[in-house]
Amino acid sequence: MKIRPVSVVEGQALGDAIVPALAESITRTVATVTRHWREVGQASVDDLAAITPAWAREVTERLMPHLADAFWAGVNGVHAPLTQALTAALPPAELPDEWQDPAVVEGAPLEEAGAAAIAKVTNEQALHYLSEANNRLVAVSNLIWELARGELLDGMAAGEGVEKLAARVARVSPQLAQPRAEVIARTETLGAANAGSFAQIQATGMTGTKKWLAASDSRVRPSHSRASGQEVAINDTFSVGAAAMLRPHDPNAPASETVNCRCVLTYSVDAQQELPGMAGAIVTLDEPLTAQADDGEEQTGAMIALVPADPGKLALDGGEAADDLHLTLLYLGEAAEWSEAQRQALADNVARLFRGYGEVDAAAFGVNLWNPGSDTPAWVLAVGDGPEQAGYLGEAHELAEQAISPDLDELVPAQHTPWAAHVCVAYSTDPAVLPAAVEKLGPVSFDRVRVAFAGSVTDTPLGG
Repeated sequence: MKIRPVSVVEGQALGDAIVPALAESITRTVATVTRHWREVGQASVDDLAAITPAWAREVTERLMPHLADAFWAGVNGVHAPLTQALTAALPPAELPDEWQDPAVVEGAPLEEAGAAAIAKVTNEQALHYLSEANNRLVAVSNLIWELARGELLDGMAAGEGVEKLAARVARVSPQLAQPRAEVIARTETLGAANAGSFAQIQATGMTGTKKWLAASDSRVRPSHSRASGQEVAINDTFSVGAAAMLRPHDPNAPASETVNCRCVLTYSVDAQQELPGMAGAIVTLDEPLTAQADDGEEQTGAMIALVPADPGKLALDGGEAADDLHLTLLYLGEAAEWSEAQRQALADNVARLFRGYGEVDAAAFGVNLWNPGSDTPAWVLAVGDGPEQAGYLGEAHELAEQAISPDLDELVPAQHTPWAAHVCVAYSTDPAVLPAAVEKLGPVSFDRVRVAFAGSVTDTPLGG
């Protein structure tokens, strides 16, 4: 069974959540010094020593709760799907007595008993990791101190008074320290999520593999782009550049491979496991009903789509793989909802309706950022009819709708309206994608219509 604890997009959201708190903490820390200067009517370099304890308090009281949330998000991202799979595999009567947590009383939900069956990361393990992270964040005070000291000395050399000196040092927070400290905070936040998921998968003692996944945009460093998709045994190391790493943000790796890293892990746990308390019996863990898709992982959705004749022409470095590029005509919901007979019936309908339909000559005429505030922001190429085929894309969309016979209609979810022809080229909000996507504008042809159910694909050639 596959487990995706935290996706690349979710990891970035965790990092973004700490930024406002960090900005406020830096401002308050510097304010403790400038307030003292105003009170006594003079400024001294020696007073900057107050930055260290003030910042340490901010880290402990305001920033560490964010890191703790990220760590436990990683833990629960592994523990929850395993619990779901275990409770589906074992009826209540088969749960061994020794698995029962003292807090689980008779008649409690099966999920609680199943959760007790899977060893979870202890509070002591979490505190050990978080204390190390706390020390790394506290060290940011050195950065703030050095920048404040430089500003103070420059002001003193210019003969500025207390008010100007205080204002000058106060600018350290938004203009100098914050951008660099944000990188550190984001690194620590996603590092905590990866550390939590890895600690949890190790705590279970289960066998399987882990996979390295990088973000799909142009900011990914080359070594991480090459590592993306690499799969090894759970306790083995990845080869990332010149480093051997157990996970993204491995503290034993060089800073060049960890700072500002946005990579995440997914896991593939062996279906058959020998768990504690089962006296040698083998438990088969099936996939949870809510199968999780992920960046770089197999998809769980279904669609009818047009496929570019030359997908490599549209593919971006670090974006969606060329073979995955498509223009969705109709979204069909989750593939798991469709039986084999229903899938075959739809594929037959599509083949019949599109038989003899010519290739679609269209034009990519614009670049849009879709869903920027969601979990799946995307850069897309807006596509329109070519000059010789007015209305052709609209006709293809209508044919896809006609392929949904009455007995299949209830399986198809509500669609976004109005329908907008597009090709997604990258899941990202990175503005650096824009100029690369603009270069892909121009004529584009589609020579196949595809019916896809997760990884199962049926293509019908156009123009035959």
